[in-house]
Amino acid sequence: IMINDTYLIYIWLEMSGNASAYKIAFTKHRRRPGDKLFANDLDDVVDFGAGYYRGHSVKIIPHSESNNSNFGGPIFCLHQYPGFMYLPNALSESFQKEIALLSLSKFCEPPHLTNIDNVPKKRGEETNVLKDGSLISMWDLYKSQLLNSDSEFRHKPINNTENNIERNAFHYYRSFDKLSWATLGYHYDWTNRSYREDFKSPMPEVLSSVGTYFSRVFNDQCLQDNVNESKSKPVDDNNAKRDNFKASAAIVNYYNTKSNMGGHRDDLELDLTKPVISLSVGLPAIFLLGGKTKEDEPVIPILFRPGDVMILGGCSRLNYHGIARILPSEIKLNPLRKEYESSKGNHQIHSISKLALNKKNKNSFESDDKEEILYSPRDISAVNTFLHNHRININLRQVLPDGMEVIP
Repeated sequence: IMINDTYLIYIWLEMSGNASAYKIAFTKHRRRPGDKLFANDLDDVVDFGAGYYRGHSVKIIPHSESNNSNFGGPIFCLHQYPGFMYLPNALSESFQKEIALLSLSKFCEPPHLTNIDNVPKKRGEETNVLKDGSLISMWDLYKSQLLNSDSEFRHKPINNTENNIERNAFHYYRSFDKLSWATLGYHYDWTNRSYREDFKSPMPEVLSSVGTYFSRVFNDQCLQDNVNESKSKPVDDNNAKRDNFKASAAIVNYYNTKSNMGGHRDDLELDLTKPVISLSVGLPAIFLLGGKTKEDEPVIPILFRPGDVMILGGCSRLNYHGIARILPSEIKLNPLRKEYESSKGNHQIHSISKLALNKKNKNSFESDDKEEILYSPRDISAVNTFLHNHRININLRQVLPDGMEVIP
């Protein structure tokens, strides 16, 4: 019997008793090509930004108690999975646009690595070399597509004599149509499931700064939890280790509305005491958070909104997690609670130009004109178009333990 409806497959799996808790949840919330865009299947999805917790035990750390690291926003935690933290609307719209621009123009180009680089050029595909011998980046190719065709025919042949772009952009070897991920810093070896010392690129300073900032938010809260519980439980000595977080690897994922990511654990870093920090930009997604095994319950569906930051550390550092579904722009979400809106944005990172970490006070950010990112109105328009149809997720991690300089 062929079953095409995702929900019916979910019911069958649940009744069969042969599938793991994670697979059942993933099947329930994923969107298969051709499925209708139902919004009511979000009724059991946790939405921290709108204040819907769906019966899960949630700890909310308000503004007044989360400012040890100068972060003025709320932090959400789940009692079932200590070490998980969710920071709604922590990234301003301007910062989201700027980090998206870097993800599209810099992070997916050499010397960094992408999924495209792992696949040989197919017959009929053209290299990204113009007639004058110059290279065209995926970002410039995408902007040329938008400039030379309307929204319904973006893959028609391009004829831009000024830039010597006369080929069909769809048939270029390197294009956003094929881009799924990029790695920066230490590159993850997907085949051997490992990191190598001879397999890395420079780590962008902006990502290192963001990682350091949010790791301190995480560490300060862990330290506060230990202070509160010290009367009945021993203090966690790993807090001192977490405080020295240095992002040395990043994975940037590029999703369209048909994308998902299966359940997995981030368990190959050499120091698992440090958290994994994820930044969300573009379309929202349904994130699944499970336990130490795929059989563990509950598997909690969470609405991961653009501008939100998620941290997996402590006891939840090795929990299974993944992306079941990207929500298209046609689906209207519940509004954010007023205290989390951008107008209340004293808790947000506002701009890359203000993202220089103050060396005297490593918990705060100050303005630094040297970090200013220059972009044109055409860039802004192209970023807006891309984010209307895609999601970008950036996750940051520290690979080596403190004191270790190279991978043995």
